[in-house]
Amino acid sequence: MKIIRLLALLLLFSQTALVAQEQSDSTGKVSPVRFSSSVVSRYVWRGILFEATPHIQPTMEYRYKGFSVGVWGSYGISDPFAEIDLFASYTYGYFTATIFDYFIENESNLNLNSYFVWKNSTSPHALEGTISFNGTENFPLTLTAATFFYGNDRDQNNDNFFSTYLEIGYSIPVKASVINLKIGGTPGESIYANKTGIVNCSLGLCKDIKVTNHFSLPVFSEFIVNPAANDVFFVFGVTL
Repeated sequence: MKIIRLLALLLLFSQTALVAQEQSDSTGKVSPVRFSSSVVSRYVWRGILFEATPHIQPTMEYRYKGFSVGVWGSYGISDPFAEIDLFASYTYGYFTATIFDYFIENESNLNLNSYFVWKNSTSPHALEGTISFNGTENFPLTLTAATFFYGNDRDQNNDNFFSTYLEIGYSIPVKASVINLKIGGTPGESIYANKTGIVNCSLGLCKDIKVTNHFSLPVFSEFIVNPAANDVFFVFGVTL
């Protein structure tokens, strides 16, 4: 039944995306508002398994010149897991600075949710600052540094970890596909690992599958190894 529901959702999303793309093509204008949605086989982030079930992950974003604000979510198809993240960023040249507000809620018991609690020691929100080098067309190497600085990033003494994640990525175009290589780690004890180590080594492949003359379905797969946790994952997804 889970597979049937997932296939039905993919069909629904593909039809919706086809209509949206045709409307965009007919106007000939690029809207500053962007919306997309992914369906993934499981939710893995920076080498950490959040949920072992399929998830729907929508994104809504508004861009103006170098500024961008938006919201990203992840919702379990067969479980009550829900995450809502707000973000604001600014891009200048090849660099982007972003602030994220991560919030995970329990949809099976709404009384446990506390979205408007902002005290550092008790807030369920986790604020993170990131800065990234986005690479160039001739040198597609990306660098990312991200650090949690407030809220739900606490150790057993309820003190902030200031968890930090560092990542190097490289993209390789291969005909109609793109191979993405990433390696990421943490410089010390954090939410990612209990000591310095590599937490995310991934090999990803993105490809557009042609559906009609006017619409292609972007699909991706990613093989992920977390050496610090001695774990491995393989994820498949569709983005619309």
